[in-house]
This record gives sequence, C-alpha cells and structure tokens, in this order.
Amino acid sequence: MSAKATPESNAALIAENGRLIAEIAARVAANRKRNEEVRAAAQRNREAILKNSDAINSRRREIEANAAKIAENQGRVANFISNL
Repeated sequence: MSAKATPESNAALIAENGRLIAEIAARVAANRKRNEEVRAAAQRNREAILKNSDAINSRRREIEANAAKIAENQGRVANFISNL
C-alpha cells in the first residue's frame, strides 16, 4: 500500500474495484448462459449421434444378412450352371 493513501484515493480505488467487479459479474453471467447453451447443444448432438449409431448398426446387420443371402444364391447359381 502506498504511503500516500488518502481517503480520497481509497474512495477512488473502491469505486474502480466496484466497477471492475460489476464488469466481471456481467461476464460471468454471459459466460454461464453461453455455457448452458453449449452444454444443451452437446447433449442434443450426443443424442443424435447415438440415434445415428443405432441406425447404422441396424443397416450393418441388414447388409450382413443380405451378404449371406447373396453367398447362398451364388452357390445355387454355381450348382445350376454346373448341371447344365
């Protein structure tokens, strides 16, 4: 602390600190709101990703089943051709 502190200089510092506190509090409130928005968006994205993942897995199972049918049909075609 300066040796030249006076009631007036202290009052000025207190006023400036009060202004800075108000500015910081406003930033905190804005950041808190933005944080909540980002978290909500992240949650929506997570849910969409899980939904897409389920759809992809379902399609993958269908593709595997179709591949098995194709292999079976290839065998039938090969037998048919060899019996001609």
